[in-house]
Amino acid sequence: LYKQSIGTQSHYISLLTMNADEEEKQPGIVGRISKNIELAKKGYEQLVHAIIRPPRARYSLEQLGPDEFTFLSKRFRRNDFEITTEPKKLKLQASIWTQQQEDDETSTTNTTKTTKTMVVYLHGNASARVEVLPQLSFLLTQNIFGVCSCDFTGSGKSDGDYVSLGYYE
Repeated sequence: LYKQSIGTQSHYISLLTMNADEEEKQPGIVGRISKNIELAKKGYEQLVHAIIRPPRARYSLEQLGPDEFTFLSKRFRRNDFEITTEPKKLKLQASIWTQQQEDDETSTTNTTKTTKTMVVYLHGNASARVEVLPQLSFLLTQNIFGVCSCDFTGSGKSDGDYVSLGYYE
């Protein structure tokens, strides 16, 4: 080691003069590799935990807004419902916002079929169906049937301790 370089020689000499306490503070290459492996394992576990078990988004049903409301002179209704998944039998909490049709005689006699779109809003990781609220002001002005959003497993008010990343939804 002495012949390789002066830098190596000084490092080699300092290692020889360290006592046991100093060696723990400045581990050799094997100790550093071992520490790096442990750090990588912990980092991986934290990453997995953040993806499949993120902090649950908490909200009250009042934050979803009123059951019935008027927006741009049109009447809308929010209906909350529950979906049971297979095979785990987990209960997902969901909401649908729809425009209320005016009750008039012509609507029952009209035989023309119209197709309208339903927007299904899927929230992001560590979120919940309340994430759709800022988008409702735009979506409800479109010529659509309604907007539906649910809390995925392990999210919001739905059952489950873990996020299934869509597997059980």
